[in-house]
Amino acid sequence: MSENPIPPPSINIFDRRTSSEAEARSSLSNGGYPVSMIDRWVSDGRLRPDVEGDGGWWSDVSPVTRALCYEYLLCTDEGREAWRIIFGGSEGPALNVHVMVAGGGTVCEEGEIKEMARIAGGKGDRLKLHRYPGAAHSIHNSATDAFIETLVNVVRYGDESDPLNT
Repeated sequence: MSENPIPPPSINIFDRRTSSEAEARSSLSNGGYPVSMIDRWVSDGRLRPDVEGDGGWWSDVSPVTRALCYEYLLCTDEGREAWRIIFGGSEGPALNVHVMVAGGGTVCEEGEIKEMARIAGGKGDRLKLHRYPGAAHSIHNSATDAFIETLVNVVRYGDESDPLNT
């Protein structure tokens, strides 16, 4: 089980749209994020000018969303229980389970991947692990081409031979 590395924010409302970069930075800082992390998000585009809006700034990051993920998903046994149900049942089709893991900034820790394989047990061949070494947390934004290629192949090959399985 993961532990929340950043204390939950004291705020429970967060607006991803702000009027300026300074306001966006302040909002994220008030949400518990360190300046170094906010700087990285500006340089990689997760915190950026809102070209589609009224000229303010947009944040892909939300401290409220992060807090809710840790409270209701990452710091619970819900994921393990779901894996037990997926790999423990005999009813329904035995579908492959695809796990996409970013190279950096991921919440999917190696120990958790090993736990998924352990729970899968004798059905571990259904566990399809896809790694994106150069990708950040949001694989669809940081390794878009590889992400799309994986999705296309999952749809194209289904439970047949998947050339992208690593």
